[in-house]
Amino acid sequence: MTFRVRDLWRQQDLGEFKDSFEAKVAPHGVVLVRLISVPDTAH
Repeated sequence: MTFRVRDLWRQQDLGEFKDSFEAKVAPHGVVLVRLISVPDTAH
């Protein structure tokens, strides 16, 4: 499954990711992302 990832805190698109997404979070930090499903184009 492929997702578009948007950082809601920084108001930036982070790109498309397949199957997994990782983010580094500082101690006591916060990451708030939105995952938007991208339809498969494979036939």
